[in-house]
Amino acid sequence: MGLKINIDDIENDFSDVERYYDEGNVTFELSLPDTDESVLFPFPFPVGKKQIPDKNTSKVFIFKNKHFRANDLIEFRVDNKIAIKDDGLIGYFFNIQLLLQESGLETFEQAKYSIIYALTGIEVILENKSNSVSLSPKTVNQKDILNLDISYLYDEDVIILVIDKNLLKNPDEFNIDQYLCGLYKYGFYLLTAHETEINYNQLDIIENDFNRARKQKFPRIEASSYSIDFHYYRVLLHQLIIQKSEFMTSFITLYQVIELLKDNVLHNEMKALKVYKTGHEMKQKIEGLSDTVPLTKKLFGSDYSKLNQQIVEDLTKDLIAFFDEINTSAKKETDITHLIGDLKGILDKHQGHPKSKGRKSLHDDILNKLKLEEKTNRESFAKLFNQFRNTIVHNYSKVIQEGVDDKLLNDIQMRFEYLIIELIRTYHIKPAKT
Repeated sequence: MGLKINIDDIENDFSDVERYYDEGNVTFELSLPDTDESVLFPFPFPVGKKQIPDKNTSKVFIFKNKHFRANDLIEFRVDNKIAIKDDGLIGYFFNIQLLLQESGLETFEQAKYSIIYALTGIEVILENKSNSVSLSPKTVNQKDILNLDISYLYDEDVIILVIDKNLLKNPDEFNIDQYLCGLYKYGFYLLTAHETEINYNQLDIIENDFNRARKQKFPRIEASSYSIDFHYYRVLLHQLIIQKSEFMTSFITLYQVIELLKDNVLHNEMKALKVYKTGHEMKQKIEGLSDTVPLTKKLFGSDYSKLNQQIVEDLTKDLIAFFDEINTSAKKETDITHLIGDLKGILDKHQGHPKSKGRKSLHDDILNKLKLEEKTNRESFAKLFNQFRNTIVHNYSKVIQEGVDDKLLNDIQMRFEYLIIELIRTYHIKPAKT
């Protein structure tokens, strides 16, 4: 397959790629098989001949990241269980613009051998061999052939990740999908199409993570749970994050991740059930496990996931704000009716009983009742989240009727996406207590 160039409205496959070296300068020649037609692609920076490997063992992945600067050069480090080097380094991220800047050479020289990653990465892109580059380059028009450079092959804001398979203990087993959720934490998103606009990483938490990592030596990227079918999740997340779909559609589809993981939690909890003496005891335990809120609470707990506390707190605040907005007069009347009934019960309890040390005052009981109502509705994120899910699925017309603020819905959607990513990345099974 090879770089495709459009000549006179005919797409030509320049699949023959040769690398030439002349006094520090590297040039790639792309030839059309069985013809004399060829195209030259000069590498922009000088390279020492001894630095160039005899065999190209690089793989290339194409990302976007709105927080990534043109002059950033960032290591890609993973767990040293799969990396040969102790520091876990297996590759580098760099912006496509770095290859077009005169100062780009200075940036590459700051990290030993990084310019070789850029060189071998370009070669992989030009050869466009199957399984070596995650997104094939664009078809190039004839008018651009004489001044062909990297900017014609990809969007100008893409991030190129080049990894060296020689730095992996088992290169054939490496799967970038396992690291996509870890990379999401820092704003990286793997592309599967050209000219892609993404909107998913506007959260402050993502920008703060990336800036903190930029100032330090970039941390190892954690692999996500191996208990998950990543083929499904990769397709799901790509479609949802990239598409500007209706809020309800996006939420319901993302929520399927929770449904699937809840099934895993239930299966694990059922395996750990102890032997009960009576069928009634067993029935009670199973019914407790099958309820949505307890299962969701378990999924969000430390036995099964490690959710970022900030995203939980931020999402909780957003959900509370959401319910404040849809609390219409009709709903408030229903709530008030229930509250009046509860308060009447308190009044009946106090009727004929004088205040004493052993009994709280009527004022205290009513106040505690009001506080309990608020605490019950807001203390449990799992319960609050389930209430939100029920509203979206069963009563979405209420959201439209009340004109819930679009910014609030957008914030909820992005934070929910982040939470789903965290679940996929950190999901684990801790043996349930019997």
